[in-house]
Amino acid sequence: MNSYKFSDDVPDAIRQKAIACLEEWGCIGNNKVLDVYPLAGGANNVNLVVADGQKQWAVKLRDAGAEHFNNAALVDAIHGQVEASRLGVAPSIYAYSPAGDFISEFIVGETLRPAAIREKAYAAQMVEAMRKLHKADPGRRRFDVFEDVRVFLRGTEAVNGSLPEGFDECWMAAQALEAVFARSNPPMGFIHGDLVPQNFLMCEQGIKFVDFDYCGYSLTALDLAGATSQAEMTAEETANFLQLYDPDLDDGQRARVGILRFVNALREVSWAAMAEPRMSERATLLTGWSYKHHSDVNMVLAREFLAATPLDEVAARAAVVRHGALF
Repeated sequence: MNSYKFSDDVPDAIRQKAIACLEEWGCIGNNKVLDVYPLAGGANNVNLVVADGQKQWAVKLRDAGAEHFNNAALVDAIHGQVEASRLGVAPSIYAYSPAGDFISEFIVGETLRPAAIREKAYAAQMVEAMRKLHKADPGRRRFDVFEDVRVFLRGTEAVNGSLPEGFDECWMAAQALEAVFARSNPPMGFIHGDLVPQNFLMCEQGIKFVDFDYCGYSLTALDLAGATSQAEMTAEETANFLQLYDPDLDDGQRARVGILRFVNALREVSWAAMAEPRMSERATLLTGWSYKHHSDVNMVLAREFLAATPLDEVAARAAVVRHGALF
């Protein structure tokens, strides 16, 4: 058995779970002295770094109430990351549990934030990695952003969370647009499903994605919507990003991404309302990031879309899918 040296900020319950998982997996080796300390990020989960003095590993441990955070089996998310790692755009996974806990390759790199994405002109590399990912085998998992909001709203109710003023009006408008995607058959593929900036890592090999909890077969436009909105891109930056992905960018694509930016913003707000009461004292957040700020930014995005957009017009444009469109 290995010897474990935990940092003081790792709670006893997490220590016991980490030791149990690592001993069961047995992929690090035996009779080692291992340092274990929190890894920032993963506001749904507890992330840890395990180090033996020469090598590091990343460990993700699931919250006991993880059913509120997701509407699909978490093991399917692991399979998605395995497929992405095969394509060179995600860390390798070495072992996992049926509950979705896992140990993976530790990637040394820059965890991206909105300002870094814009200032360092990472758009082309982000698009290159996304296009690789979208061609992956989707497996059996499906992802529906509208259903995800409903899952989070049920979770918010379960933890007595609160939603900001104006959310209900925006959500009613979003549901009125849901049928556009069902009837127009827009492009689908394997998507990451949660492209907030901190889920992009810039390393020596290029961009890699982490946190595949919401991956699956879905609208490719959703990843573009998530990446551009959560990086807080301007309208011009968003248009440039979309055109990098598909040089033949058209009004239907712009409309679909616009709608999905709106829906994804509501998803982020409902997620934050559910996650903060459960995870604020357990997850190790990135410096400068908070659930409230995340909710506020996305609520502003949603309100601005609703105030500026004639819904019938954007729905009509979104329903037109050009032959050969990539999203």
